[in-house]
Order: sequence, then C-alpha cells, then structure tokens
Amino acid sequence: MIAKNLSDLLGREVTRKDLYLKEVIIEDGVENICPNCLLRIKRMESIVIPNSVVKIETLSFRGCQNLKALEIPESVEEIGSNAFMFCFSLESIVVDKKNPAFDSRDNCNAIIRKKDNVLVLGCRNTIIPNGVKRIGAGAFKSCIDMESLYIPESLTQLNGYTFPFHGELMSIVVDENNRYYDSRENCNAIIRKSTNTLMYGCNTSTVPNSIVSIESEAFKDCAKIESIVIPEGLVSIDEHAFDGCSNLSSITLPNSLTYIGKGAFHGCKRSKVFNIPKGTKEKFASLLPQYERNLREV
Repeated sequence: MIAKNLSDLLGREVTRKDLYLKEVIIEDGVENICPNCLLRIKRMESIVIPNSVVKIETLSFRGCQNLKALEIPESVEEIGSNAFMFCFSLESIVVDKKNPAFDSRDNCNAIIRKKDNVLVLGCRNTIIPNGVKRIGAGAFKSCIDMESLYIPESLTQLNGYTFPFHGELMSIVVDENNRYYDSRENCNAIIRKSTNTLMYGCNTSTVPNSIVSIESEAFKDCAKIESIVIPEGLVSIDEHAFDGCSNLSSITLPNSLTYIGKGAFHGCKRSKVFNIPKGTKEKFASLLPQYERNLREV
C-alpha cells in the first residue's frame, strides 16, 4: 500500500492520543513513508519500520526533533533528500545487514549508500568509516551537538557546509593517509591540501603556520573560542569566517593579511581587541573600518 498520510502509515484513523506517541509502529504492508506525514507526532523517540517499506521519501521525518533511534529494514531501497531534516536528537542508526542498498558498516551509526560509498545520514555519534568517499548533501545538517569528528583516508570530497554546526565540536582529526585533507600540527581543523586553506574548524582549533586563507564560515558559531592567533603568511579571511563566535575577544592578525571578508567577525559579542603589528594601524583600519577603535599595535 502507498501511504499518503499519517492514517495510512498507522493503518487506522488518527486519534489525539496518537499525536503523543513515543514509539510509532508503521502498519505492515506500507511501502513508503510519505513527506511530512510524521510531523504532528512531536514526542516520537523511536519508530518501527516494517520490512515492506521500500522508499523513505523526501522530508518524511522532517521535524521529528525527539527521534533518538532509527532502524532501517532490509526492504528499503531509496531514501529521499533531507528525509531526516531537524531530527536533532538522533543518536543511534542501524541498517539491517541484509539490506542490498544501504549499510551501517563497522557500527558507524550512519546510513551509507553501497553503490557509491556515500554517507547519506549521520548523527551525533557517527564515526565515518574508511571506505566512505563522499558525504551526501544534508547528511549532518541536524547534528547540532557533535563533539568529535574523524575524517578517514578514503574521503575525497568535502566542502565547508558538509558539517554545518560547530557549536559543541571540540576535536577534529583527519587520517594522516588522506590525500586531499589533513589536520597538520594537531590543529583540530580540516585543511584542504591543494590550496593550504583552513576550511573547517572547531572550538579548540589553532591556525597552522602554512595556511594561506580561512574559508567562509570556517569557525561559524564556535562560541567557546576566546582567542585566536592568525600566523604570518596568511593572506585572506573570507566572509563570516568567525561569525557567531560570541566569546571571541582577542584576535591576533599578521602583516601578510590583505583581505578580510564581509561579516568575518560578525556576532562576536564580547569587546574585541585586534592585535596587529607595529606600524600597520592605517592598513588594518582600511581592512576593518568598523573596528578601528579596537586595533592595538603590539
């Protein structure tokens, strides 16, 4: 049966009591989980998906903010984009070992598409296993409280928006054999090797000496950072790089810096001091006109 609404999923008329269920059991024989059909069950923590479900459609679990555990049965062949948007509490993901399309290899707490080794869904406890080549769009979109991140040797494609939330992140390690990215000098950040750019940081990151630029939103919302030292040699800090770093109060900038993007330090609510080299106040006043009073030559 093709489900079109919540009643179809449950196999009965929906009552007021159903909207407060903590465990939802989908009727055996249902072949799909339709878009937004679970949105009304705000307290759902777990769901039983029968072995008849073939397709989990786009936005099907959108807004299930209390969903903690997810088990994907053998029968599921397709998972739509953003199917688990705003599932902020998800901490356990298991795929049936007999599923031909997806797996959760090495107890990784994630859903991996077998045909191309793309991780399509992660959670706060995900450990990205070696063999994964790419992170799917939105796979970590709802992981607001990840504390650690490991990038395996096999991963070949990342962008600065792959992991959108930095707030609780305290540790980033890139496998030393990865050909495309590294976390040199134990910097707790992801560095793109080909351009020596820092593309993703966390609350404990340091900026290595070999870096030439910091990408857009690289440290966005890292609210636990209080100070940062940008080493000599770095030439650009892109738009919104430190946006939302609300406790950042001490920033040391190098003479080599020639570009600071719009909103790079927006949302840094504490009184900021920009430590700059002697004799460079005029230069940095033009790069940071809104913070001219906060410039201090050292």
